[in-house]
This record gives sequence, structure tokens and C-alpha cells, in this order.
Amino acid sequence: MDKELVPGTGTPVADGFSLEEGKRVLEKLLSTGMIKSMDLVEYNPYLDEGDITANNCIELVDCIFKTLEKSQKIAALV
Repeated sequence: MDKELVPGTGTPVADGFSLEEGKRVLEKLLSTGMIKSMDLVEYNPYLDEGDITANNCIELVDCIFKTLEKSQKIAALV
């Protein structure tokens, strides 16, 4: 993700994904049913500024759970 969205990382990337792009990538990957585990890495709370990174991570994790919940509901219908 773009370094402005995740200042709490040791490897900042200029012109990285936006939050919405990150969510779309996660949704597409999770919708394949092929993802069995996942790590969120590179979060360093000592580098974070005003909990920007923490809050964006929480939003991404929420996206992950909502996507998984939706895919389970669809699988139950099939």
C-alpha cells in the first residue's frame, strides 16, 4: 500500500495501492477459494503516525472477514 496510508512500516512504498485497491485485491484473491492462510506483515507500531496504519489494517481485516462471510453464505446456497 502507499506509504501515506501505512506510515507504520519499515519498507514504505511510494505510489503503492490505495486502500480501495487493496480491498479489491483481497476480495478477488479470497473469492477464488484458494487462499488457506494469510499474514499481515511489516506493521511497526513505533513508526505509525496517529494510528493511521493500525486503522487501515483493521479496515482491511474487516474486508477479509466480510468477504469470507459472503463466500460462505454463497457456498451454503449451492
